[in-house]
Amino acid sequence: MGPELWTDAERAALTNGVRRCYENAGLRAPEIVAWASSPLAGERLAAELARRHTSIGTRSRAWVVLLARAVSSGTLGVLSFGITFGLSLAGAVYWLLAILPSAVSPDDDEWFPLAHARGAWIGAITAVVLTLTALLVVMTRTIAAVPVSWVLTGTLYGALFAVFGPYLPIVIGGWAGVAVSTLGAASGAPPESWISTLLTATVLPVFAVAVVVGFVVRMRTGPPAPLRYTDDTHLRIRNSLAATIDLAPVTLPGQLWNDPDRPVELAVAWAVSTGRPVVRRYPVAHFDTQTGHRVLSGTLTAAPHLGWWWPHRRFVVFSHTPTEEHDEHLIDGFRRPHRTDGPAISWPDGYRVYAVHGVGVPAEFVEAGWDAEALHRHPNTEVRRAAIELIGWSSYIEGAGWELVATAPDPGNPPHELALYEDPSGRLANVRVLVMTNGSPNRSGKPLRYAETVPDTINDPVAAAAWQYGCPVDVYRQMRRRT
Repeated sequence: MGPELWTDAERAALTNGVRRCYENAGLRAPEIVAWASSPLAGERLAAELARRHTSIGTRSRAWVVLLARAVSSGTLGVLSFGITFGLSLAGAVYWLLAILPSAVSPDDDEWFPLAHARGAWIGAITAVVLTLTALLVVMTRTIAAVPVSWVLTGTLYGALFAVFGPYLPIVIGGWAGVAVSTLGAASGAPPESWISTLLTATVLPVFAVAVVVGFVVRMRTGPPAPLRYTDDTHLRIRNSLAATIDLAPVTLPGQLWNDPDRPVELAVAWAVSTGRPVVRRYPVAHFDTQTGHRVLSGTLTAAPHLGWWWPHRRFVVFSHTPTEEHDEHLIDGFRRPHRTDGPAISWPDGYRVYAVHGVGVPAEFVEAGWDAEALHRHPNTEVRRAAIELIGWSSYIEGAGWELVATAPDPGNPPHELALYEDPSGRLANVRVLVMTNGSPNRSGKPLRYAETVPDTINDPVAAAAWQYGCPVDVYRQMRRRT
């Protein structure tokens, strides 16, 4: 599906209108005009066209920039972890040489018996490596949360460990090595070359691992922006009309919602985030239905089927309007997408968006229904709220297994009732849930039931409501009408 969805007159009007729009923005008219049957199809088509028309030079420059950003970002991790473990290892080597005996100082057996000095060295170094490993784990988990620079944090960690960290592990590990060594023949004091080899074989790998971990940690906590090839046509067109775009409003029949594209935006964004990476790598900004009509209002005669459109230097993509729309009327004169038994908006190619009270929801929620557990797993609070409103608070509370603590008439909102619940499953720790009715109707003109958490030390629903409003209980009891 594509151009055949529009009449010849519509296609000519859109092509001429966009050409004049580009000229007004100081741009050459696009060489390619493409047609899509839905916003998602248009998003994918625009990205594919952008991929085809992105030059090798542009891609090479983008890769160079990305590599430079990665090196710049990772260098901070390398530097901070390098300083930490450079200082730590220097301190550890100092303490090892100061405490452990060797052939260079055969009389230095104050700490460990000279006959088992090799065992003491091996045990002490093993203990130091294990302690440094623990330090590496601590740094990995905490450095991103420390409210100072990574380099300063690394310096502080390294200095503290160098002074205080090695002593106890060397003593404990050294005596453990001596204990193991006594099971065999005495080894005597190790020569300087043996100690140098042991230290080199230990220090260099530990330092290298720390540096690599620092780079990885930094890249995970502060990664460079993902590789994207962008085009500034959308921005230039918008900027060229910034002073006049609000002076040319267009009233669109059947499009009286104050934000009709929001559920569609969320649905398309979700599909893009979980779909082919080409759409994320070659994003093309779009004008939604209402804004797009306003942008073209000075150059367009008539295009009743114009939905979203994507401007680019080399092309423009137009998408079709929905073939089916379901909405609910609001008391402020607007409408918003709403349907509880099927898709709220459908397009010619079969793409569908589900919405409840203007909130985009997953298809399975409307088609199959959700239980309380499925509702809890969804990450978006707005979707969870819409789901609860649809299934009803009574059904949700029963499915969630909440237990009623107490009920009371709402003195601030007669004749409605306050209900205080707790969750015995422990999912809601240290809180209870107060279910109440809003003091004024929502935009659809109906009373809105909603819930708020309160401390689990509150047993009285009226006291819970007062706590929510931040006023004493006596004041809330005398309130005429809350909002």
